[in-house]
Amino acid sequence: MILAVSSLGGLLASFTAAGMREAFGYRWVIPGALALGAVTMMGLYLTDDPYLAALLLAGYIFHVTVWNICAVSLRQRLVPERLRGRQNSLFKLSGLTGLVIGAGIAGPIADTAGLAAPFGIAGLIFVACVAYTAWLLRTDPDLFVP
Repeated sequence: MILAVSSLGGLLASFTAAGMREAFGYRWVIPGALALGAVTMMGLYLTDDPYLAALLLAGYIFHVTVWNICAVSLRQRLVPERLRGRQNSLFKLSGLTGLVIGAGIAGPIADTAGLAAPFGIAGLIFVACVAYTAWLLRTDPDLFVP
C-alpha cells in the first residue's frame, strides 16, 4: 500500500514538471526538486508512522520524476547532438554505480546505527547536492528563463 501511494507522486510530477520548468526555469526547479528529496529523506529518518512514510515517499518519487525530466531535458539542451549518446551512457553508468555503492553502504550503516540512519545520511547528502547544483546553475542567464 505504501508503494502504491508513493507512485502517485510520480504520476503527479509527470503532469506538472513541464509547467514548473516553464514557470520557474531550470535554475529553480532542479535544486528545488533536490531540496524536496532532502526534506523527504529527513522526514523518513524522523518518522515511524506508516501513513506519513507513504506521503513522504510520494514526495520523494515526485522529486525524482521532476528532477529526471528537467535534468534530461537540460542535458539535451546543453550537450551537442554528436556527444549525447556518450554523455547519456556515462550519466546512466554513474547513476547505477551510485545506487550499487549506496545500497552496499546503507546495509552496514542500518545494521550498526539503526534502520532509519541511511535515510538521515541520504537527507544530508541531498542538502549538499542542493547547494552544489544551485551553485552550478547560478550564472547561466539562459537557465533563469523558462
